[in-house]
Amino acid sequence: MSYFEEAKKRAKERLESPWTILLRIFSFLLIGVIWFLLAYGIWQIHLLLVSTHIFEKDMEGILAILMVVPPLIAAIPLSLLFSNYLIFSVFIC
Repeated sequence: MSYFEEAKKRAKERLESPWTILLRIFSFLLIGVIWFLLAYGIWQIHLLLVSTHIFEKDMEGILAILMVVPPLIAAIPLSLLFSNYLIFSVFIC
C-alpha cells in the first residue's frame, strides 16, 4: 500500500467519525455567536466614538457591509479554535 492510499484511508476514517459531526455542529453554532458578539462590540465602539450619526441614512449600503463582513471573517477561525478546544477538553480528556 502506498503512502497516498494510506492517507486516503485515514482521511476517510476521520470523516466518518462521530467527533467530526460534533465538531461541525459546534463550529457553526460558535460562528454565529462569535460573529454576533464581535459585530455588537464594533457597533458599541462606533456609538462611543461617533456621538452624532451623520451617516445614519447611509447604513444600508456599503457601510453596513463594512460593519458586518469583517467580524464574520474573524469569527470563522475563532469558532474553529474554540470548538476544537471544547470538544477535546470536555469529551476526550
